[in-house]
Amino acid sequence: NLVLSEMKNQGYISAEQYEKAVNTPITDGLQSLKSASNYPAYMDNYLKEVINQVEEETGYNLLTTGMDVYTNVDQEAQKHLWDIYNTDEYVAYPDDELQVASTIVDVSNGKVIAQLGARHQSSNVSFGINQAVETNRDWGSTMKPITDYAPALEYGVYDSTATIVHDEPYNYPGTDIPVYNWDRGYFGNITLQYALQQSRNVPAVETLNKVGLNRAKTFLNGLGIDYPSIHYSNAISS
Repeated sequence: NLVLSEMKNQGYISAEQYEKAVNTPITDGLQSLKSASNYPAYMDNYLKEVINQVEEETGYNLLTTGMDVYTNVDQEAQKHLWDIYNTDEYVAYPDDELQVASTIVDVSNGKVIAQLGARHQSSNVSFGINQAVETNRDWGSTMKPITDYAPALEYGVYDSTATIVHDEPYNYPGTDIPVYNWDRGYFGNITLQYALQQSRNVPAVETLNKVGLNRAKTFLNGLGIDYPSIHYSNAISS
């Protein structure tokens, strides 16, 4: 009203125009907020990470800055992840509470081509929590193929997934602390493939010992995983 009053005093509007303006509700003519995004829901998590990375590397906020950004996303793979998570066509999930998160990397060049952080994400939330990257939970046994077996194959410690490994009483190297499997039992001599399939802890720790901590750390660094220090317990968790 102060602005309108000054406009009337300066002769920019008449008294009649002033009265009409001050008696018009301020909400008249406002457009309702549209919550719909202009990208498919399956792209939400991936785009959030792109925006975060651009801001980290350039200091610019993509939401307020005009900028062309080219990504490595494979939309077919991204959509396929969404379908795996949110339909019963691929996985018989026990209930809607079970959650999953994935990042797919093109192993030929290290580019992230797809990423999805949860099942049944709300369509009313844009750029919500992405559990593929935003979690403090231990990675657990998902590290076994990356920390233990992949470098073992890379460095020639093992020559194939048919290599025989040992699932028998074993201590963490340099200690008298035993390595236990989840069932507190042992399978004896088994193939690497079976040890990984059954997530056996003993062969994983023994494999990391054969690879060596320094070589395993170097291998992980090449994947962008940087442990400040690595220990034999990292063979079975992060």
